Amino acid sequence: MNVFFPDGQVQVMSFEEVIENMEKRYPLSVGGHAALPDTAMEDYGKCAKCHKDGCKLHCSRCNVTGVGNFRVFYCSQECQKADWGCHRNICRPRQQLARAVTIFTEIWDMFEKKTYSKPDVVVDEADGVIQTVVQHPDLDRRCWTGESLIKMFPGNNIGSSESVQLAVLYDQWCAGPMVAAFDIVKMFLGAISIHMELVEVTVEDPSIIVKCTGGHSLFGIGWYMVLRVVLPSRESFAIDIAGPQYGWKERLYVWDTYRTHRLMKATAALSLEACRSGDNAECSLLPHTGPRWVTRLLRQNIAKELESTLSKTIEAENKTTMGLLSLSPSDFAKAKQHLIEAATHCLDKTMADMRSKNIGRFYFDEQFNACVTATVEEGKRFNQIWLSAEEVKKVRKNTRLKRVWSQKLAKFSA
Repeated sequence: MNVFFPDGQVQVMSFEEVIENMEKRYPLSVGGHAALPDTAMEDYGKCAKCHKDGCKLHCSRCNVTGVGNFRVFYCSQECQKADWGCHRNICRPRQQLARAVTIFTEIWDMFEKKTYSKPDVVVDEADGVIQTVVQHPDLDRRCWTGESLIKMFPGNNIGSSESVQLAVLYDQWCAGPMVAAFDIVKMFLGAISIHMELVEVTVEDPSIIVKCTGGHSLFGIGWYMVLRVVLPSRESFAIDIAGPQYGWKERLYVWDTYRTHRLMKATAALSLEACRSGDNAECSLLPHTGPRWVTRLLRQNIAKELESTLSKTIEAENKTTMGLLSLSPSDFAKAKQHLIEAATHCLDKTMADMRSKNIGRFYFDEQFNACVTATVEEGKRFNQIWLSAEEVKKVRKNTRLKRVWSQKLAKFSA
């Protein structure tokens, strides 16, 4: 079988080799922290000026919690004032980075939930191990009736806790969000960083692992990518949007902390552009009417609409991305809420437009291959061909359904 690598290379592997590759790269047991303890922070409690240990005072501006957990400590206000000449070079950039990741994370979690395309699963969770059993839908029925490929993430049916839901939502994702959200990532992070790259890593000590029965994709299996960002201060940070699949609560880390506490090793690195080119190369080998290719196309189109909406919302308030990320805490909170509301409206409207135009719905082609509508023209054509659930139930036998379908295809030819 062909296995696709992040840079677009293809390697032929046996199924046994693929499984062996997975076992080497994916953690098979749990035991790590969902949120790293404070002591995992570099120089935790150490005065940045005189290096005294056991300090409690810290800079409030670049104090990062929630999306990440790191801060700069001082033993006294005197040391804090004396260190300002050095600290000012990292203070504002750290604050801006944390704000950018906070906005992107909230918006992208919502995007993933509203553009969910994976099969439904039954979840059994115990002691951090989530066993998922794929509920394979009746693909024939989905094609006869034109069922939608993209749907709302069924979170409440998957697990009672947010950590379990997010683990299933992001399972098998790594570079995926960075490829689909390429322009949004560059809009928020490109304005405040001097370098971005995706780093191939092998993780360790997850607090959650997801084991899938009956439905693993073999495209790029065994690979995990994290975004490394370098600020003008030359500090490096890890942005791990898909980290919740391992039960991790942080999305933003100082790079050295991430490397020490979350990684077994880091190997190759490539640019966002190279990763997107690799994704394009992988998908170019797929049928352009098939579910995988159309899912990718539709998600990228939705992401473009979202990026346009976010840009217009920021510009409407006479701000740049940098200006937005530099607002006072109260003004930033209001601007962020405004952006989230605009993103929610955009996603809901875009999804409603797709449904009204019958885009993203299954159908059979002339050879009875499962396909998905990707254009308005296809939606209009197959809206005249799809059968109702009652018609499918009445005809029952596949041979008769195929005959009825073929007749309708001929009648409403493209």
